Amino acid sequence: MTKMNGFLLLMLILFIETVHSQTTTANIARRKLIPFGPEHGDATLVRGDDQISDPINIPIRFPFFNHKYDEIKIQINGMILFGNQSYQSLSYTPRRFPVDGIICVAPFWADVLTRDDSTGNIFYRQITDQSTLSELDQIVANAFPGQATHRFIWAYVVTWYEVPGYGLSSLYRNTFQAIITTNGINSFSIYNYDKLQWTVGSASSSVHAQAGFNAGDMKNYFLIDKSFTPQVVQLVDNSNIQFPGRFIFSISGDIADVECNTPDGLQVAPFRGPPEGGYEIRLYGICFNETNYIVKLDQQILTGCTATFTYITCMMPMISNGPSIQIEVLTIENVLIATTHFFIDILEDNSELLIQDSNTYDSFIEMAQNDSIRLRFKKNFVTENYLFSIQLFYYETIFTENYQLVSINPQQRVLYSSVNLASLDTLTIRYSDIFPLITTIRDDINDIQINLLKLTFRLLSTTTVIPTPITWLYRAVTWTGAAVKQIRNFCAKWEAKLPQLPGPSTYQSQIPKCPCRVPAIGQNRFPLTFNNFQTSSSCNAHKPNTCQDNAGASHCYRRSFEPSGPGVKCCYNTDGMIFTNPESGAGGLEIQADSGGSILQK
Repeated sequence: MTKMNGFLLLMLILFIETVHSQTTTANIARRKLIPFGPEHGDATLVRGDDQISDPINIPIRFPFFNHKYDEIKIQINGMILFGNQSYQSLSYTPRRFPVDGIICVAPFWADVLTRDDSTGNIFYRQITDQSTLSELDQIVANAFPGQATHRFIWAYVVTWYEVPGYGLSSLYRNTFQAIITTNGINSFSIYNYDKLQWTVGSASSSVHAQAGFNAGDMKNYFLIDKSFTPQVVQLVDNSNIQFPGRFIFSISGDIADVECNTPDGLQVAPFRGPPEGGYEIRLYGICFNETNYIVKLDQQILTGCTATFTYITCMMPMISNGPSIQIEVLTIENVLIATTHFFIDILEDNSELLIQDSNTYDSFIEMAQNDSIRLRFKKNFVTENYLFSIQLFYYETIFTENYQLVSINPQQRVLYSSVNLASLDTLTIRYSDIFPLITTIRDDINDIQINLLKLTFRLLSTTTVIPTPITWLYRAVTWTGAAVKQIRNFCAKWEAKLPQLPGPSTYQSQIPKCPCRVPAIGQNRFPLTFNNFQTSSSCNAHKPNTCQDNAGASHCYRRSFEPSGPGVKCCYNTDGMIFTNPESGAGGLEIQADSGGSILQK
């Protein structure tokens, strides 16, 4: 039988049905199911036929049968899918495991239809709150006593609530739940069955529901007894842990065989985040047998970290480097145990939505005592009708003449907690109010002090499609007038070393090749990224007056194979064609990549 294609409901209908679901699920008290519904922060899968959610990026690499996944999808027909496959051709009729290429946990794979139904819903959410994770700790520990001391750090729950079958009477409904959870080493799936009143949709040729999991490798899979039979409805009364209606499976392999002391197993969750810091990170994937460890982030020693047997928690500080920074875990004797990497989300500078003009440039500035940043805001719909908070982030760092980081002192300040930018009109920030002025010059000091500023504007209303947060990055490296002599001495010493550096041929084999032409994407002659080439901040066609160093270019890109270089800068004319004449503003070799290393590039 051919099924009708699903269609999207109007947003008004979705809103009305969400409110209805909230009142319906709020009073549900089922001891098998953990709480669910919009009142618990759940998202709702769009009603339809054979729906699959958009890719859901999860902040952890979830261990699932010798592989780790950071993307899942929710399938209306009773599955949580792993990996970045599209799964668009996935059958609504269950296929007997093992199945090549389908990576899933399947509490009840059967043909669900919610398109014209106002009762059934599929709810899903990430679980990071400690109370629910502790509840899952206890549920799994009761079934796996050896797991009692291994605390979960993350979970995801999907609830199929009162879902009807395709082509069946709406009198027959199923309610069940799937939870995936991990402590970073071991992973589990929990299936909770509350009500099962149907097993096969009318288009599935009498093929009854299947329950189990499948790793997609034709080796690791499992079918719960009574799958593909009418008796699969009895799962509400059956169990593999002596708790009717609940099944728990270890889905990362045999717990007794887990190798938790391999140095390359260290991971961090979340594995990416904004540079402002202030949020918790967890290091996991190896065993931590000691009570104290040293944790270094980009050579900074993190303080206040707490260690358990399976993970270490730390607060993320503000970060000045990126996009990839190294995390090291060492013993208190300073012996390296393992390393991993954290990725910094560098937000696009979209300040042109707000700022009319300013007195700053993306360049080095000699700062006198009365120098300041001045921003004048636009008067438009956004600035006149919305309130913003304005935060200032700044870093005071010291580097030696060999570019070794001596110290970094990240700080932040709320300038306005709620302000209308059009009414504010102009924002002025005096450097001397932020950075202490150096009053003496010492010729014997070889260190250089770098001060980096960034402003972030956050929209206080969430009812607009304007991207938030809106950031304005002031990337100018600043210093006090009294320190200018010291800085110039530093630069002179560095220049004196230039003849000692290897010739360009040493680096040419280590850098990417510049494409001859930039591929246009739609109406965009110069995309911000392509083939791992990133737009250069010093020459950006989307921002006026940024190509002073490459006068003949319209747009430049940078790329390196390694975070700290060497790298290459590629510049293009208005037609997207590369040109190589240095006198016309061509790019070239960069001994240290622009995308990594210290703030001060070599």
